[in-house]
Amino acid sequence: MHNMPLGKVNEYLLLIPIIAANVIMVRRRLQDLELSPWFMVITLIPYIGRIFSLVLSFKKGTEGRNEYGPAPAPNTIGVWVGALTVPTLIVLAIVVYAMFKTQLQEYL
Repeated sequence: MHNMPLGKVNEYLLLIPIIAANVIMVRRRLQDLELSPWFMVITLIPYIGRIFSLVLSFKKGTEGRNEYGPAPAPNTIGVWVGALTVPTLIVLAIVVYAMFKTQLQEYL
């Protein structure tokens, strides 16, 4: 039997909530555009799915109420702060990693 390293198991376990959150967000976005959630299947097609997801990101949603419910409330300051925090931390982590890698190479 193949022994999988614990790190790989943790990676796969971490993917479960990420995939679940992605499915929820895509379904909500499709409903905002008055499209059936079955369109989510398109996101599984290589390359085409990426383009489709990009189009979904920038397409203007339905104004007011639609068949899936009332219009969502506008984003609060907390939503904006949360949305900007993640990319900022990613960029910061990349910069710190690059600096650490350079300093580490100097010692070797």
